[in-house]
Amino acid sequence: MAKQAVGPIERHVEKGVLGICGLLLLAVIARYLGSSPNRTQIGAESVGPDTVHTALAEEAERLRQAVAREQPTPSSERNPVPKLREWMNDFYAAAGFLDPELRPRPLPPLPAVPDVGEKARAPGDKIELARFLPPESVKAEVAGRTVARVEPPVILLEASGVGDTFGDEYEMSFNWVTVSSIYNRNEQERLFREAGYHPGRREHYVLGADLQRRERNWDGSYSEWQDITTYAPVKPPAPPQVIVMQTGLTPTVPIETREDVGYYAEAVRDPLNQLDLMRPLFPVPEAGDSWKLPEYEGIDIQELDDEYFEAADEVGSMRGQDRYADLIEETPDADSEEDKIDQAIDDMRRRVKRGFVAVEEAEQARSELESLQTQASPGLSRSQSQALEELLNQIDAAIERLRRPRGGGSGEAGQQAPPRPTAPVQVVWAHDLLGDSVVSGKTYQYRMRLRLYNRYCAYPPALKNPADAEKVVVLTEWSEPTQDVTIEQDTEFFLASLTRDTVKAEIFKWVRGDWVKQSFPLEVGKPITGSKRMQLPSDPDGMRQLVDFDTGAMVLYIDFDRSYRPVRKAPGGGMSLQPSKSTVAVVYADSKGRLQERLLAVDKDSDVRKEFQKKARRRPKVPKERPPTAPPEGPPRKPPLGPPGGGRGGGGGPPL
Repeated sequence: MAKQAVGPIERHVEKGVLGICGLLLLAVIARYLGSSPNRTQIGAESVGPDTVHTALAEEAERLRQAVAREQPTPSSERNPVPKLREWMNDFYAAAGFLDPELRPRPLPPLPAVPDVGEKARAPGDKIELARFLPPESVKAEVAGRTVARVEPPVILLEASGVGDTFGDEYEMSFNWVTVSSIYNRNEQERLFREAGYHPGRREHYVLGADLQRRERNWDGSYSEWQDITTYAPVKPPAPPQVIVMQTGLTPTVPIETREDVGYYAEAVRDPLNQLDLMRPLFPVPEAGDSWKLPEYEGIDIQELDDEYFEAADEVGSMRGQDRYADLIEETPDADSEEDKIDQAIDDMRRRVKRGFVAVEEAEQARSELESLQTQASPGLSRSQSQALEELLNQIDAAIERLRRPRGGGSGEAGQQAPPRPTAPVQVVWAHDLLGDSVVSGKTYQYRMRLRLYNRYCAYPPALKNPADAEKVVVLTEWSEPTQDVTIEQDTEFFLASLTRDTVKAEIFKWVRGDWVKQSFPLEVGKPITGSKRMQLPSDPDGMRQLVDFDTGAMVLYIDFDRSYRPVRKAPGGGMSLQPSKSTVAVVYADSKGRLQERLLAVDKDSDVRKEFQKKARRRPKVPKERPPTAPPEGPPRKPPLGPPGGGRGGGGGPPL
């Protein structure tokens, strides 16, 4: 059979196919290894499938925060709408072809789109939670013993301050300590910037303060730190449970969880709720020691409060309110005319310093000041005259500022958006008073840490450790310990008399704001105690109360012929020992088990005993009836975002 001729095409076709396949392979390698075809442009960045979700979420969050933060620039031009309407009416009247009711109406100029500001982080650039600073300048200088009606705490449910109350009001007599501190907001925000926090997540919110306490022992050492249950009339809601799930390459949380976190954040970041959480009010005292504001040099706590009042109310009608009027003992009336003038000047200086809301309020203050100047003119000192002139000038400047238009439009005074509190530091405190927590006669030290809201809660894509997004509450470091604070004794006794081999002790007891006293005989091996029904000075018309005079001490030995040498003040100063005398000595074990001794002759002349006798004779202070506080003028507080009552709706929750 003859061989068939093979042409060049048949001879080399497989080489051509291999060459084409090789070219396709090189193209695929170049396409998928040298570059990625599945990329898109978001902002100034080109992102791939693995980071597109994170980039979109961050870009959307950046734009939302920028729009929420910025305000449209007020126009300096007059409102053109009336003039345009007049021109169009003239035009249509001349044309006569359109019914005036059907003519289009011109719209006012739209505000300029705000600048979105700072750039977002590069896609895939994740952060770690910042370090949270401990409170500074912690001190426990405000303490006392009080009778008050304690109301059950309100658990916040909404931004409007609405909440649930659990329990009933009850009256209690208690020792108490208020521990205060300074929280450095500026320094904490600096740490947020260094950690790479988004600008919209650098403002932070306080959820409360934790306290620990340790007791000083007899040898100067201290016990271990113990957690304290603090008193607060308003508490944040229970934090929602956040669980981060891994779906594909990006960690996420369910939409329902983000809604829960949104409602939680909306409740705690409300300005008035922040005030209640940072600076909880003390129970209103009915008897005993009055509460007072902690003092820090250069810090006016009521000015700090005013920032939150102003942020809570657009027209500022809540500015200048005094949250502590019912708690702090009023300054006694001045005795002399000069003192009264000084007190009036100080009161007006505080009013001017806080600022005025309306022109009428400032003009009223000016009228009061002019009246004071006229009435007291003959007796004014030079410094008082200068102070009055300075205050009048400051009020005139305030009136001028209030009359000046604050926004564009029709020439009327426009309203500005409420400012957020910007004070560089805040004062935070907590009260230790519940139950029998604070014991008379003991010495304590305290330390504090703060609970803050985690601004990256329920937002795991931005975190290197997605588990950090499950933390709704983050804790600061513990502060340094306070100085020692010693709680005054509520019971004290002195040897009072000797009758036929019977020694009597005079025991003083603090009961509902009153010091009462009673004498009881002492016996070896028996406790120094007694009880008696008495009429309390604070309730002269009430029933006689059974008073327990237990001192916690026990008599161990009585010496009826104890020799001692009295000490007297010398005529030229100093002290001198007198000749020996005989008296009664009582050896006893105090409430802590320590051996003590008292001498009858010494106790009879004791200045401390005389001071207690004055307290027992002193008429108690009658609580002053205060009129109910009228609600502030102006519009009511804005309603909370989301469904009322903390419910859950079908839409998305409020922003985080």
